[in-house]
Amino acid sequence: MKERSCVFKRHPERFKVKNVCHWLICIFVIAAIGLGQGVSAFAAENKEFYVCYPVYMQSGIYVFPVKYTVPQTTDLITDLIKEALNVLIKGIPGSDIIYPMFPTDTEVLSVSVKDDLCTVNFSDAIRHMSVGSGGELAAVAGIVSTVCQFENIDRVQILIEGEPTESLAGHVDTSLPLSDNWGYRFVPLEDVEQHWSGGYVGALQLLDVVNGYEDQTFKPEKYVSRAEFLKMAVECCGAKDAPEQNIPFGDVPEKHWINPYLKAALAAKIIDPDIYGDSFGPDETIPREEMAFILVQAHDIYLDMKGEEPSSSGETTFTDFAEVKDVFKDAVQEAVARGLLNGYPDKTFKPKGGLKRGEAATAIGRMRGIRGNTSVVIISPEPEVTLGDEPVYILGLATAFEATVNLDVLSDEGEVIIADYSTSTNGLGWGAFGYALNPEQLKGHKPATIRVYLVSPEDSSYYSMITTTVN
Repeated sequence: MKERSCVFKRHPERFKVKNVCHWLICIFVIAAIGLGQGVSAFAAENKEFYVCYPVYMQSGIYVFPVKYTVPQTTDLITDLIKEALNVLIKGIPGSDIIYPMFPTDTEVLSVSVKDDLCTVNFSDAIRHMSVGSGGELAAVAGIVSTVCQFENIDRVQILIEGEPTESLAGHVDTSLPLSDNWGYRFVPLEDVEQHWSGGYVGALQLLDVVNGYEDQTFKPEKYVSRAEFLKMAVECCGAKDAPEQNIPFGDVPEKHWINPYLKAALAAKIIDPDIYGDSFGPDETIPREEMAFILVQAHDIYLDMKGEEPSSSGETTFTDFAEVKDVFKDAVQEAVARGLLNGYPDKTFKPKGGLKRGEAATAIGRMRGIRGNTSVVIISPEPEVTLGDEPVYILGLATAFEATVNLDVLSDEGEVIIADYSTSTNGLGWGAFGYALNPEQLKGHKPATIRVYLVSPEDSSYYSMITTTVN
């Protein structure tokens, strides 16, 4: 049987289950935190796999890998593959970045492995995917990537009711065995992979808020225009479309791309037209004082949608506060108090200055509730989470040594209940990582804190830690 191959394997050795490098790093981390036999016993009692969820966005087609750790009930690799595919079909309920693509009544009828080929037989229900060509390509990539992560499997033959099929939804050829394409692993736009803002830019990219320029770059050092900033704010806060809204500005052409976002912003009162008069200046660099106003208004809309109230840390005094326009003064104080914008070390705010696109993406990400620091950015969960019967999904981006992102769960007394890790999609810059914290892993222990962090290869110290409280 011939194989249809479109393989571009970028560091595939970083992702295979039971990878030697990752086991060595895991041992290194265990030694660093002094858990020894306890964590070894945890690893021995469980099996792990990555589910590569399909993500189809304006910027491209990707897969987002999420690590699952499940009780060991069998040594058969076919059973583990079947379990991983069942999880893939189920999807992640309520996720803002990973949407269901497979009909939930799809069944994995059988899985078999011969040499490097895995044959997966699905029920006929999989044909009922409601996707276009891009969505089908993403779904097929998710299946193939999920299966090919397992050791010694390099190709996947998809069957439906025991027979080869030309496609799942009429667009993508699945008649021959398929090889994994490592180019589908999500990484941010190419010029932010190693930029300090890459975590926030990548998070907004996953939320389909930014998609970069035509050359697949983000240009993080370019100053952000009023139109670009407003678009990000409108899309991130969930403001509703308002096609009938009048635009009162004479300098915004009818065909300017900002029009639908500007209409939504006017209808939602994210901007006040009285501030601008007849001229909006969509392509001008937006000053920080105006950004503060837009951020606070958009943040209020986002919090209201979630049924939450804003929290502030008090007033902040700047030496140049008198330079802020009166109409923006309250917003500047509030934006800083909410942690949406920061002042400068010299105690100034620089209200007339602009922000570069990387800085603007960071501010917009904070408004959206994304948490981050120099090397880890968390899209979910929020600072507090309730652990029920379903997993808690820790989804984010990191720039980590050997792409290893560490995670542990602590009790009220600070005892380590779980010490584990996930693998980022990029070991040389910002990449995506995911972890499904399954209640079964806790074995009856009551968790109090989830910590995500990196470990220094130089001195084993922790850094870039983000914590989540468990209720």
